[in-house]
Amino acid sequence: RGQVEALCFDLPMTYEADLTADAPPAGQWWDVQKIAESDNYVAVVKPAGMFVVTDQRGLWEESPTNFIHVAHRRFDMPSAGEPRQRGICHRLDSHTSGIQIFGKTWDAFRRFTIQNSAHKMQKEYVALVIGKMGGDEGPYSGLVDVPMKKWQDFNRREFGSMVCAHDGQPAITKYRVLRHLKVPAKGQLKFWGKDRWFSLVHLRIMTGRTHQIRVHMAFLGHPLVGDIKYNPKYTEEDAAIVPRIFLHCVRMEFEDMDHTMFVANSELVLDLQVALSRLICLAEAQRELEAANPEAPASEEDAPAVSKGAAGRVFDVPAASLGFPGLVELIRRCPGP
Repeated sequence: RGQVEALCFDLPMTYEADLTADAPPAGQWWDVQKIAESDNYVAVVKPAGMFVVTDQRGLWEESPTNFIHVAHRRFDMPSAGEPRQRGICHRLDSHTSGIQIFGKTWDAFRRFTIQNSAHKMQKEYVALVIGKMGGDEGPYSGLVDVPMKKWQDFNRREFGSMVCAHDGQPAITKYRVLRHLKVPAKGQLKFWGKDRWFSLVHLRIMTGRTHQIRVHMAFLGHPLVGDIKYNPKYTEEDAAIVPRIFLHCVRMEFEDMDHTMFVANSELVLDLQVALSRLICLAEAQRELEAANPEAPASEEDAPAVSKGAAGRVFDVPAASLGFPGLVELIRRCPGP
């Protein structure tokens, strides 16, 4: 057991500055985006809200929410007519965004699945979790080696859920905290009642169990922001800051058919970039207030990174500061009829 843990701790994780190296700029909110291709594989970014289902209906249904259908319609891939998998090599949850791999042939698909079953894939994610992970003194990285199994819910109230259990299948997740964010309960977030801490986390999964990251982070007491299944307590609070679960597959690396390494890096998709940018603005404002007057609590009237209306009421981070100028300005930039 000790040798297995030592091996897992030694497995590399991409350096923070290289997580999106060579990734094209994120240019989609809903549409798919091809980011890497070789003679045998294609890497496509799946937006949140599209489903990946590999039964006969999921493979062939012509629906704008069917990722497999949409990807094949957008990109010319040789596996479009392959009857068993249509090239799709693995599945992300419907509300998770990030990299999906298509094999161009059945042999390419089989090679991928063999490597995946042998845990030779390098799959890396970025997530936002609740709480100050590691606290003030750390550790800020670690390994979660906790088996998982399907929850036997005979009332079907939690159908499809997973739980940590000693008699489950092996599940290993390596993590590293990238940033801590303290977001004040001010302005539109005043209903929180108290300030909240969040942690931006980089994760690598050694196994690919259903909901693995979501369950392991909840097991540690740091569930993912926006996760209504494993973090229902904060559903309303989280809905004010994120549009959906904050989880994105940012990088994949595995051995191609010619023994070279196939690498795909994905930029963080735009909906999560906007959410994270807003939280960073709010956290920076709180940090500046605390630094200026460490003994006194920051008041709304002193907040430097918010906008005040005519009545002096404190609003949230201006949309224009996040790259959204508003309807009137957008109309002004276009010629009239």
